[in-house]
Amino acid sequence: MEVDRALVTRIAHLAQIEIPESDIAFYQHKMRELLTFVDEVNAVSAMTDVPVSDAASLGHPRAERDDEVKLSQPFELVACNAPAVSGTAFEVPRIVDR
Repeated sequence: MEVDRALVTRIAHLAQIEIPESDIAFYQHKMRELLTFVDEVNAVSAMTDVPVSDAASLGHPRAERDDEVKLSQPFELVACNAPAVSGTAFEVPRIVDR
């Protein structure tokens, strides 16, 4: 994937951040490094033959415990920190225009 000026400014727009024109080249370089690293991780992942679904498949003992139902924090306590609440849901601002 080509990381050009347009891609950096588009991602900045989606993230709602301002990147000074003088810093765009820096972020292009950092994004190329990140994508190179992701490609390396993907190459390693593709070389493994055995999928690991849990630690027990590798010979590690499972932590056996009873499932317990535990009460969470009361909604009123959690909601008091939210910027906006509607009923029992948090309201979040729309950040991506369609």
